Amino acid sequence: MGRRNKYKNLGVVLVSFTAIFAVIGMIFETVAILFGYDANMRVFKLGSKVGTASVAALFILSIATVTLAICTGKLAKMRTRTRNSSFGDVIASVGGFAMAASSVMFLIESWNSTGALKVFTVILVVLSVPVALYFLLGTEKRDRLTTFLSFFPPIWNAACLVRLYFDSETAINDPVRILLQVTLVAVMLALMYDLKLRTMETGKIMFTVTASLATVLACSSFMSIMLLFVIVKVGSIARILLSTSLLLMSLYLLLRLNGYYKPIKERD
Repeated sequence: MGRRNKYKNLGVVLVSFTAIFAVIGMIFETVAILFGYDANMRVFKLGSKVGTASVAALFILSIATVTLAICTGKLAKMRTRTRNSSFGDVIASVGGFAMAASSVMFLIESWNSTGALKVFTVILVVLSVPVALYFLLGTEKRDRLTTFLSFFPPIWNAACLVRLYFDSETAINDPVRILLQVTLVAVMLALMYDLKLRTMETGKIMFTVTASLATVLACSSFMSIMLLFVIVKVGSIARILLSTSLLLMSLYLLLRLNGYYKPIKERD
């Protein structure tokens, strides 16, 4: 009992530092995009110190987040079930809508494309229907329909990742594109392990790691894509919606993580 009480607030520490790390990552991305990004080549300027610093900072922040998350998962008491707050439900619903909206915008923007890009864009649109339905109906239910729909958000992320691979809008070595791809993977894994916790009540450490890491990456990715679109004047509405959906999903997962680690006496 003494050991449990000793680490009962470690979850709060993790969520707090995750938020701090996310803000730091956004600051570094802001400086890198404003002062080190080549809008024509869509890469950081050759020899850009702020660009190199932003990559290094995000790497260090990710390592720190993962390390703290692993320690939290091993030391702190975690429930395998938690209820969403009303705020969390709203974020999830808006995030699901943003996923669907980004799919439609990708289809509009790539309507004249052919091959794999067109195929996976159509797949995204089809998958976005059950994704939006899942978050709109609510994720708390335990019926068969909700369980079935819960598999679609991570599948959507996987399909979006493949579609992004075939998208030739930006260079493969574009740091903003790479960060977006890594964020998609992190959010996808967090959604998968959240699903595993819901259905099998296992995988708490992996969910702790992926949910916190996804938040740090999603905030940084969102900031870079927004700055490119608003200030540098490059990008697309579809990518804005995509980065928004990833940001909202990561915040929703962070809220769930906070619920999992709340001390028992604070629970409803």
